[in-house]
Amino acid sequence: MDLRELESLYDEFAPAGYAFALQMTRDADAAQDLVQSVFLRLAGRPRLTILNPRSFVLRCIYRAHVDVVRRDATRRQMLENFAWEAQTVFRPEPDEDEKIAELLEQLLPCRRSSA
Repeated sequence: MDLRELESLYDEFAPAGYAFALQMTRDADAAQDLVQSVFLRLAGRPRLTILNPRSFVLRCIYRAHVDVVRRDATRRQMLENFAWEAQTVFRPEPDEDEKIAELLEQLLPCRRSSA
């Protein structure tokens, strides 16, 4: 896509794209990031024939938002899995002396009460 076409597309549809992104994200910075990422991707694409530019831009923003949501969910799930694995792997095992001392503490009160 050449620079003039991209400028024209941006000038005409970026405000609507930003409003749409803001409605989905409820975050001004995230909405700006979505619009910017979409137009950066469009700048790197070869010449496109776009029949309905408004619909095309909004659809690209929606898909970029879905990608971000999926990526964040995957990242969050990976972090939760890692945290769970770290808890089970690094949980200290009591050594034999601690186990014996604990058993003796449990048994001694029983011996005193029966005597």
